[in-house]
Amino acid sequence: MIRAIPFYLTILIALPSCAIIDKSNKNPHNALLTSGYGVLSNKDIESASDGMVKPVPPYTPNSSYRYWQCFPTKTVSLKCRSWKDDKTIMGEGDIKIYSNDEQHEYGFRRAWEIQHCKKHLKTWIEITKNAKIVCLLGVPAGQEDKAIHSKKVTIKGWVWDRLKTKKGCDSYFEGDCP
Repeated sequence: MIRAIPFYLTILIALPSCAIIDKSNKNPHNALLTSGYGVLSNKDIESASDGMVKPVPPYTPNSSYRYWQCFPTKTVSLKCRSWKDDKTIMGEGDIKIYSNDEQHEYGFRRAWEIQHCKKHLKTWIEITKNAKIVCLLGVPAGQEDKAIHSKKVTIKGWVWDRLKTKKGCDSYFEGDCP
């Protein structure tokens, strides 16, 4: 019995220290898939996991967590695609990033009135003008391999959340840029 008491005390003392170690072992950088290139702050990276598990689990194409990626601005295409609904003209943001063997496609969560989409497009153009790097926060929406011009390309879909450069930030959600 006397031998058992020190053992239980050791367990009781060790458990809280494990919790402390676990808390201090948060790695927000699972939410950053590329270099941040000095555009993203730790606050930006940590905001990817707001209200969710911390640290963000490693990326998978079907994950439901948000991830940051940064790209050379010259590889990014920004557009507002529009189509006619039976009642109003709707639009959707379309952000594409092209590289040799991958293409990233970011889209809105839903269609917006085209004027609202154009407002975001104007902001995107302003904050990406003369910027070398653009960073995007989004939720993976699957991926597929396609042959484009006889070359195998992996197309990764994303649900757009935020766009950021050193000049500014724009978010799908009002006031969501830290």
